[in-house]
Amino acid sequence: MAVPILMTNMNPLLLEIGKMSKTGIKVKLVGQDGNVFNLIGICTTALRRNGMRDKVAEFQKEVMSSHSYEEALCVMMDWFEVS
Repeated sequence: MAVPILMTNMNPLLLEIGKMSKTGIKVKLVGQDGNVFNLIGICTTALRRNGMRDKVAEFQKEVMSSHSYEEALCVMMDWFEVS
């Protein structure tokens, strides 16, 4: 269960700790090339391999709508169990 945090100057990645993902799919992003397009590719491949091809466009649209690298990572963390 995610814990609500009222402080506005915190890194948004810290707010994601303990939150359940939309898909339950585990992806290994730690230690990978951190280029956002590479990470999107890893996540997209994971969706396809887990029979969720119908969610690929929705995921890509959401992550590409991000206004920062950190926000894009938060979207990935919303969708996947990231390790």
